[in-house]
Amino acid sequence: MEEKPLLKDRITEELRERIDKLQADVPVRIPSERDLSEMLGVSRISVRAAIKNLVQEGRLVQEQGRGTFITPRAASIKSLHILCSPDIKQNDPFYNEFLVQLTNEAAKRSIHLFIVHPDRLPDRRQDCPLLAVGQWDAGSLATFAGLYDRVAMLLGDAVSAPNVTQLVFDDERIGREAADRLLNLGHRELVLLAGPDRYRSARLRAQGFADRVRERGGAFAIRAAKMNWQGGYESGDEVAGWLRDGSPGSGAVPTALFAANDWMAAGVIQKLKECGFRIPEMLSVVGCDDIPLSSQFEPAITTFRLDMKAMIARTLEALQEDEPPERDAGSEIKLAADFVERDSLIPLR
Repeated sequence: MEEKPLLKDRITEELRERIDKLQADVPVRIPSERDLSEMLGVSRISVRAAIKNLVQEGRLVQEQGRGTFITPRAASIKSLHILCSPDIKQNDPFYNEFLVQLTNEAAKRSIHLFIVHPDRLPDRRQDCPLLAVGQWDAGSLATFAGLYDRVAMLLGDAVSAPNVTQLVFDDERIGREAADRLLNLGHRELVLLAGPDRYRSARLRAQGFADRVRERGGAFAIRAAKMNWQGGYESGDEVAGWLRDGSPGSGAVPTALFAANDWMAAGVIQKLKECGFRIPEMLSVVGCDDIPLSSQFEPAITTFRLDMKAMIARTLEALQEDEPPERDAGSEIKLAADFVERDSLIPLR
C-alpha cells in the first residue's frame, strides 16, 4: 500500500513548485506565514516547518524584519569590478554601508568582486561588467565602456555616456515629498538646511523642496552647510535666531525644517536643544538617508530610507542584461525612497 506523504512534505513540495515558477534574477518576497496558511488551508506551524526545509535547501532566505525571499537564480555575472570615484571619502558611512551590502549580496549570488583603482585600469578588454560608483565625467565613462562588457554608474550626475546604465535615487522627488509632508501638516514657514551644490543629492533635494514649497505658496529660509554633524550643529545658532526673531524675508517664525541628510538633522537638533528649544514642539525636523543614528536619536528623526538592497538588486539586474540598450545622453534609472515617520515630526499646533 502506497504511503501518503507527511503534511509537511506535501506543503514543502507545493511551495517548491511555486518557488520554481516565481524565481527571478532578484530576490522575490513570498507571502507571510499567515497568508500562506490561509492560501493552502493548513496551520501556520506546518507552513513554518516547510519554509524551514526550503531555507535549508537554499531556495528561500529569511531577513529579520523584512520577510522571506526566494533566492535569485544563479547569476550570469561571475565577476564584477568595482571602481569608486576619488571624490568619495573612505569614511563616508553611506558608501561604506553600500559596499558591505554589495559584498553580502554578491556572496549570495556567488559573484566575485574586485576593486579597481582609477590609476590602474586594465590594459585590455574585460569579459565582466564594471560598477563605477560616484561621479565620473563623460570621457572616463567612455574609457570604461571600451574596457568592459557592461558599465553601470551609481549615484553620480547624469552625463552623456552611451552604453552606460546610470542609476540614481530620485533626490528631487525626495525634496518635493519632504515639502508636501510638512505642508500637509500645516507647516507654512519652513527652513531648508541644504548641503553644497556640488553634491548631486544635496542639489536636487534642495531644488525639489524649494520648487514644491513655492508651488504651494509656502515660505522658506535657506541655510547651506557641510553635509555632516558639524555642519548641522554650527547651523543651529542661526536657526535658533530665526526661532526667536523670525526668519529673513518673511519675518515669521519657522515651524519645520528639512535637512539634506540625517547627520545635518541630528547636529541642528542637538544645538537647538542646547539653546533651550523643544524638538519637535517648537520645530519639526525631517532628514534623509535613514542612517542608524536617526532611529536612536532623541527625538528619533523622521527621514527617507534609501533602500540599499533594492538599489543593489536593480544594479545587478541592469548589469546582467545580455545586450544592454544604447542609452541617450543623460538617461538614467531612478530609484524611489521610502518615507519613515518618527518622533521629530508633528502637525502644527
